[in-house]
Amino acid sequence: MWFDGSTGRRRLLSSADPDEAPAVIIEDSDDWSLRYPPRIVSGTGGSTELLVPGRPGGYLLILNNGSWLVRFDDLPRWATSAVVHDGKLILVGSDQGGFKYEIRDSIRPK
Repeated sequence: MWFDGSTGRRRLLSSADPDEAPAVIIEDSDDWSLRYPPRIVSGTGGSTELLVPGRPGGYLLILNNGSWLVRFDDLPRWATSAVVHDGKLILVGSDQGGFKYEIRDSIRPK
């Protein structure tokens, strides 16, 4: 996660090749912040998915042919971990000291 001083925006970048410029995964206004470090989502059956917990909301990314694609951009701000089970995305976290979870029926790209 980088703060771009020339634009005033925060950007999450990814690169698998040090000889290529990193790809911008997320570029948002200065009010978006990374809440916790990104985490690999378990149980995805061979695909690589990444939960990026942020405020005001988080993202779920999927690695596709070396590039990260946004699968969900509307995750609740309290979601800090996730698992895929039986084709459902289960988000877990805490809010105001209490445990929370959410189950989404589909994890297909938007």
